[in-house]
Amino acid sequence: PTLNFEHLGISSKSVLTIAARIEQAFEIECPSILLFDHPSIDRLAQFLSNETDSSTRPEDARSQPPTHTRDIAIVGLSCRFPGAESPEEFWSVLTTAKDCISQGHRDNSSQWGGYLSSIDTFDAEFFNISPREAKEMDPHQRLLLEVSWEALEDAGIPVEKLQDTKTGVFFGQSNTEFQRLSFADRNNLSIYTATGSAASIASGRLSYLWSLKGPALTIDTACSSSLVAVHKACESIRSGESDYAFAGGVNLLITSASTLSLNKGQMLSPDGRCKTFDQAANGYVRGEGCGVVFLKSLSDAERDGDEIYAIIKGSSINQDGATTGLTAPSGRAQREVMRSALSNAGVSPKQ
Repeated sequence: PTLNFEHLGISSKSVLTIAARIEQAFEIECPSILLFDHPSIDRLAQFLSNETDSSTRPEDARSQPPTHTRDIAIVGLSCRFPGAESPEEFWSVLTTAKDCISQGHRDNSSQWGGYLSSIDTFDAEFFNISPREAKEMDPHQRLLLEVSWEALEDAGIPVEKLQDTKTGVFFGQSNTEFQRLSFADRNNLSIYTATGSAASIASGRLSYLWSLKGPALTIDTACSSSLVAVHKACESIRSGESDYAFAGGVNLLITSASTLSLNKGQMLSPDGRCKTFDQAANGYVRGEGCGVVFLKSLSDAERDGDEIYAIIKGSSINQDGATTGLTAPSGRAQREVMRSALSNAGVSPKQ
């Protein structure tokens, strides 16, 4: 009874059917995520006996005193997204409800996705990188360099002013397809193959080129990688480890292999459309993009007269722990992380 439903051979699709049958048998209202939140027989039995975990009780949602007093300001940003080469173009895509999903792939697959254009172009000389080294650089690294430069320009800060400062670099990147391609041909390996495809260099290269002395971390927490990167950047500034920080993430669908693998698990929408929270939902759609923000403490931004896009008052991270499956979510863990973030920020849910 203590084993997760996954170990008992129950799939994430089956749990929806089981929840519906429990609702009918016990004549109670059951959320569709019932077995995600209570992923074993004994935990489900406790719920059905009204012995719910105390962490789900409403009184736990009350606001707590803030654990810090330093707000973080976003003073610069840039992006590359499907159908948008800049934040202004991306805003236009959103406000006009433009559909940027297309069918097709660079290696002739017919998978749906949100694709960027011209990921093979790069002004290597601008970044003082030799043509040979640039050729073996993961396009993720090239995109991060370009978009980070634009975010700094947007902030109105000359790169020379950051030299030898405690500026941190926190980037999310979970895709390593280029590395697998690079090492496949053993006859054409060089030192640039290693540096060009290592995930750590995605952030480290920025620190090297501009002589930034803060932490340089490349973070892989799958879909949440860039959010966790922003969280770690904020924590680094608050602790005094960094004075400023670049934070963001990048994702490119260089081959169709991982897309086909996810398709085997029936995770992707066959019609290429996300229908979140809809009864017609049938999977998600993969996409490419790169987004970077430049961060300062709010007090420093106000002192320097920066244009401030937004203020980050608090954030939090956690993990789902044992759920019905390795990739299955936990509604309870998601509620807990939101409560923690609100508490960290000193903000009540009603605000």
